[in-house]
Amino acid sequence: MLVKRCFFSSLVLAVLAFSAISVVGTPPDTRSIQIGAPITVTAPDVETSTGMNISVSITATDTTGLGATGFDARIQFDPAVVTFQGCSLTGTIFPSAAVNCNIFPSSEFISINVFNGGSTPPASGAGAILKLNFLVIGTQGQSSPLNFVSFNFNEGDPASVTNNGSISLLPVTAAGVTVSGRLLTNLGRPVSRGTVSLTDASGNIRRAQTNTLGYFRFTDVSAGETYLMAATAKGYTFSSSLLSVMDQIADIEILAEP
Repeated sequence: MLVKRCFFSSLVLAVLAFSAISVVGTPPDTRSIQIGAPITVTAPDVETSTGMNISVSITATDTTGLGATGFDARIQFDPAVVTFQGCSLTGTIFPSAAVNCNIFPSSEFISINVFNGGSTPPASGAGAILKLNFLVIGTQGQSSPLNFVSFNFNEGDPASVTNNGSISLLPVTAAGVTVSGRLLTNLGRPVSRGTVSLTDASGNIRRAQTNTLGYFRFTDVSAGETYLMAATAKGYTFSSSLLSVMDQIADIEILAEP
C-alpha cells in the first residue's frame, strides 16, 4: 500500500510539473500589427522677391483612415528675411480644427498647435495641413530656412517624417519698361523733330524722335540700369544727364539751354 501511494504521488507531481512547464513555456497569443508608412510632412521651397506677401503651404501625404485630428509643430525661420504674419487652416484637410500659431520661444521659431475644436473629424486624403503667412523683407540672394524642429500628429500617432523647406529671394530681373517725356525749349515750347538718345553702360544707343508736340517714347527699356540721356535738335543745345530706370517713367522734361 505504501508503494502504491508513492507511485501515485510521483505521478501527480509529474503531471503538475508538466502542466507548469506548459504554462510557463507557452508564448502569449500575440497578433501581428500592420503599421503603414509614416505620413510625410513637407515644407516647400519657395522663390520670391522682397516686399511680397506670401502664403506657404505645409503639406502631408495621404492621411485617410489614420485618425489624425490635429498636430503640434515647431518651425524655424529667419526673421531678418521674412516676417511671420500668422497662419490659417483655410483650404486645408483640417478645415474644422482650431489653430494657434505663436512666435515662441524666441523670434526665429513658430510654435503651432492644431487641435480638435470639439467636432473635428479625422483628416482624410493628402494636401495642405497649414498655411503660414509671411512678408518678405530681405534682399536678393538671401534665404530663410523652413526647418521642422519638431512635428507630431496626435502626440505621435500616426507616425510622421518631415522634409524641410526654404524661402529664397530671387535677383531683380531686368524687365522691360517704358520711358517717355517731352523735349522743350528753355521757354517751355515743344521741340519737334528732335532726337533723344539713351546710352547704356555697354555703349549701346537707342534713339527716339519727337513728334510735333515734342513728345518722345522708348519701349522695352531694361529696368535696374542707369543710362546717359542726351538730345539734339536743330537750333538748340541740350545738356546730357544720367537717368536711373527702376520702373516706368512718363514725365521727363528735357529743356534746351538758354
